[in-house]
Amino acid sequence: MRSEREDTAGRLVWKRVQAGGTVPVPLVAEGDFEPTAPDPDQPDVVVRGRIRRVEGNWLVSLFLENQQSQPDKKRHAPSWVFQVELAAESPTGAAAFLPRPDRDQGSDADDRAEQRRLAMAYRFHPEFATGSGTAVHATISGDNPMRATKIRTRSMPEYEIPRPMSRARIPTLTFPSLPISNWA
Repeated sequence: MRSEREDTAGRLVWKRVQAGGTVPVPLVAEGDFEPTAPDPDQPDVVVRGRIRRVEGNWLVSLFLENQQSQPDKKRHAPSWVFQVELAAESPTGAAAFLPRPDRDQGSDADDRAEQRRLAMAYRFHPEFATGSGTAVHATISGDNPMRATKIRTRSMPEYEIPRPMSRARIPTLTFPSLPISNWA
């Protein structure tokens, strides 16, 4: 594509083009599933993964791979993939996602004690997925906060911080007044 801007007129430039699609992942058997291109126009950008059963539940690992060939050039923008998002949801929209199980990290006693404290503090804020080089956002079910209806990657993590209580809602504390002579 050639630039039409005055300051770069005639120079070769590139433009981002949205791509994507759907890759069904049937949960019928354990094992790796074949790399599949979600977009037929980008056959070398594939989703691959592994399906396992853990304690009676399905554990699915998904990866997006850019298998496009890179010419010898250092910067070959046409083969780059920008602002990638992977999303997973049940075909029926059900709250199909369970929290990841807590795993003992096997460190020293102080670390294990800290892990138990954190598990208690965040017991109502489950982790549904982890990203590899990306943040993950889960859409929590309205019926059950320990279930998610959708999981998607994000380029930046996000967290909503609860609003502080307004002064009108802060209870007033009163203390009885005692003469200073009673303090001794």
